[in-house]
Amino acid sequence: MDDIQFAFSVSDKLGQLYRNAKTFSGQAPALALTHLRGLAYEVCDMLDRGTSPTEQLANRIKSLEGTGILKAAAIRRLRILQRHGNIAAHPEEYDHEDHDFGAMANESLAAARELLEQLLVLRTDPVPTYYIATLEDSGLRDMCFQAMVLGDIDAIHQVGEYFKAWAVQLSVAKSGVFTADGYSVDARSQIEQAMFWFKKGADLSHPDCMYQLGYYHAQTKGIDSNLRAQGERLISRASEAGHVDATFYVAEMLLDGMGIFEKDLKGAQELLEQAAQQNHPGALAKLGGLYALGIGCEVDYQKAANCTIRAAEAGYPQGQYNLFVLYHDGKGIEKNKAEAIRWLIEAANQDFPSAIYNLACFTQSGYAPGRMRADALEGYRRCLAFTEYRARAALAIAEMSLSEEDSMDGWLESANHAQACFEIITRDGDPHVLLGDCLTTAKKAVDKVRSHIRRHGTERHRLGQELLVCLLFDYSGKPVTNREKRIEEFAELLLQCNGSDAEASRRAFSVVLAAAGIEPSAPARLPLRMPAKAVRVLPSFPLAGRNDPCPCGSGKKYKKCHGA
Repeated sequence: MDDIQFAFSVSDKLGQLYRNAKTFSGQAPALALTHLRGLAYEVCDMLDRGTSPTEQLANRIKSLEGTGILKAAAIRRLRILQRHGNIAAHPEEYDHEDHDFGAMANESLAAARELLEQLLVLRTDPVPTYYIATLEDSGLRDMCFQAMVLGDIDAIHQVGEYFKAWAVQLSVAKSGVFTADGYSVDARSQIEQAMFWFKKGADLSHPDCMYQLGYYHAQTKGIDSNLRAQGERLISRASEAGHVDATFYVAEMLLDGMGIFEKDLKGAQELLEQAAQQNHPGALAKLGGLYALGIGCEVDYQKAANCTIRAAEAGYPQGQYNLFVLYHDGKGIEKNKAEAIRWLIEAANQDFPSAIYNLACFTQSGYAPGRMRADALEGYRRCLAFTEYRARAALAIAEMSLSEEDSMDGWLESANHAQACFEIITRDGDPHVLLGDCLTTAKKAVDKVRSHIRRHGTERHRLGQELLVCLLFDYSGKPVTNREKRIEEFAELLLQCNGSDAEASRRAFSVVLAAAGIEPSAPARLPLRMPAKAVRVLPSFPLAGRNDPCPCGSGKKYKKCHGA
């Protein structure tokens, strides 16, 4: 038998879920992951019937783990299905990290097969020998027949989901040009097909079709205001029909009074409560924040903690980070530094920016047991990809490199990152008051580099990198505000330093030394070491968010272009 027949041999429902997941795993793996998350729900229901049918999957897995029925390896498989399914169901909530849905689908299918084998073992039934069948039919033809010819509303919705998941896969997998709707040009046909079918479903008042079509129009940049308003009205209708994602969307709009929605804090809270009752992780995290801050309600740390714990246990990174804050501050929950760090690490492992930065800070300060200086540096380097933390991370790297590595490598890294910090805060502002520390660190670092060059000359193996770094500062040690422009100003002279004309090369080198602030008082005492090859250009620091358009003008997202 093949793997699909094997799944049906365990149970019809599990077989249907596995077959659907495998059917969609080729062209629409994100859709496959939602079916596999459903398989995880079914496994929990079969083995632990004591949990409420409305209980979220994370708590079902935790409850099942407490029974000891499944071994730790099987519990890990369930959590793989949970996490991957959460990401596929709410990709917008995990946009701070990159995903390979194809690889995730393959991993989840393998995890599902291992769970099915475990179920047979628990039933003391033999595990049959089976092979992994080759995926030949995407199931699209049958779905389209049911949707187009029979007018089956569920099939209409499923076809829309299929094409949307296919569009997501194309947009994630390829580094093509992205359009105003956030999808790659490569996915244009698929997303248009998806919206065609969602429009048909919306006309028949299918809640998710209304939400999908409405959300697409509401989120597309530069769209006609009337079409955007139509989209938001569709989302509102979907919310009234009980669609949980639509309810959460409307609640967020009411909080700030955006789009067609007037600000209504009480109404927002009521909708968040409705969504939280359906275990929407974003609603739980947001509601916890409202109770903690007293927005639209009285401050209630106990309710804040209850909501936040549920969001965190569901694997939602914002909820995990918020729970770190509550454990750290001891508000609504007993203060527990170990638990605070544990949840901070959980959120950081999901690439949540605030968690990565704070974990790096805690690690640097020695408050994260078992984590070393290298872990802090790695965390700060990861934060260079996030707009809101870029300047702070660059300064942290500069300060750590200067204080902990008294060598040319440390000085260069410190100066390089200090200049990057100065450039960012000059351009974007300095809300965290970094300027003073930035200038102090920059001057100390570049002074050490210049002093070393005055005494020992440049080092051949660095290919002139010390000079390039020094050029990023004026004679007093103040950083320039645009590194690329500064290097361009000296590009021709830097090339002449490596020319065949020895005298011209020496003159060019002398000018570069002066511009770099290291002109010796007695040139003969400076042992000049000319770079053996062309001067290597300094690495650029990311000046755009990972999901922003790349500054190079390619039309691609930064993470798909120069941020790759």
